[in-house]
Amino acid sequence: MMTFLKRDLVAYNFLFLGYSFSDQLILKQLGDIRVLLGNAMRKHYAIIYEPSVAIKGGQAARDAGRAASEAGRAACEAGQAADEAGQTVIQANQNPSAEGGGADQGNGDRTNERDMSHAEVTMQTVCNAAEKAGSAAIKAWDAANKAWNAAKKAGASSPFTENALRAYSMCKAHDLFVRYYIEALYVDDATRIPKILECVWKKVKAKHVFISGSLRDPSDQESARVDAFCASLVSELLASNLNLKIYCGMGNEVGRHLASGALFSKAIEGDPDKFRKRFIMLPFASQLGAEKLKSHREAMLSMCDFAIFIYGKGKRANSSNGQDQNAQPEPISRGMREEFEVAKEKGVHIIPIRHEGYESGKIYDEIAQILSGTEGQNENYAYLRAHIEKLKPSINSKCSEAQSSAGRIGGDEQEAARKEEDDRRRNESVRLARTVIDIISEVLKSNSVGNK
Repeated sequence: MMTFLKRDLVAYNFLFLGYSFSDQLILKQLGDIRVLLGNAMRKHYAIIYEPSVAIKGGQAARDAGRAASEAGRAACEAGQAADEAGQTVIQANQNPSAEGGGADQGNGDRTNERDMSHAEVTMQTVCNAAEKAGSAAIKAWDAANKAWNAAKKAGASSPFTENALRAYSMCKAHDLFVRYYIEALYVDDATRIPKILECVWKKVKAKHVFISGSLRDPSDQESARVDAFCASLVSELLASNLNLKIYCGMGNEVGRHLASGALFSKAIEGDPDKFRKRFIMLPFASQLGAEKLKSHREAMLSMCDFAIFIYGKGKRANSSNGQDQNAQPEPISRGMREEFEVAKEKGVHIIPIRHEGYESGKIYDEIAQILSGTEGQNENYAYLRAHIEKLKPSINSKCSEAQSSAGRIGGDEQEAARKEEDDRRRNESVRLARTVIDIISEVLKSNSVGNK
């Protein structure tokens, strides 16, 4: 178990929440890694709740009040027990023994009266004392509650003790950093912790990129073209200095091309561990219903702050219902359209590549039309305004003139024409990928400035 923990401590950055760092077994693992790797060790983080001195004083007063209240309740219970004992004595004296008679009976009655009177006095004294103790305990409880509320409002009881506590926290944080490479954040208000975690998740999610694409029943030429584009796109994204993490679905064809491009990119270099950390592929099962597919897409997009849309070609329309058998139906991807709608709902930054004749081309045209409208309508896509024209491929996604003419020539000329066309497409793919990186970089910078 410790071996797996040590492996994860070496491979990942941890965020400790609600952990006291009193477990020597865990600290030993962290210490061993620190000694072995030094500054090459991954930095870990901790959020530690440390109430202020005033709140601690209030808590102590409240605890004291509770103890006094419990003592008062115990005193009341003792009074009740004394009352019951006194009642028992009275009843016993009201029923004297029948043994003896005459003068002895009279003497017994006088003795019983004296005993009963003494028992009543004793009982009343005990009850009065218990009642006073209970009243005092209740007053102490009320006073403790007032002290607790006053301490919360005051915020600090003594500058000296507050400074001493702050100095202690700083020393503890320094010790965690030096010995275990853990950067600690101390908070004195527990309600801040969910907000801090939300900010941390936004920072992490800001570098997650989702790529949406599909290509059902492609031709060999079409498949080769998409494979080259996907390889260039993923390679450039992973090679950028933005430390991006890519998510995609194991959809029709495109997911396979993206995975192939990621595995052989320079940033991954065939390393399965790097591939696992930087490229996440989530499967799609054809048996899932529409609702489950939508929830699956929502889960994927909720983990990302950017969504890139490429190609998009779904099932061909049914041509057996009186339509022209030779007519090519409009390519469309219902899955991509649904992912586009989910991305809009979740406020994801959408980056469409205008692949003409595909669903991503339609999405691009919709956004371009919005950007060309009034100022109030394009606020959601303001980050695309300076780059929207650059997201148009200068080479048609379909067969180009050079490829068409290459089929009419032969030999070396055909090979040279094909190579020239491949180079042009590769350069165009790199240009589009770098445009995408520029958009992501600008959004990250603007978010960073806004957070400051």
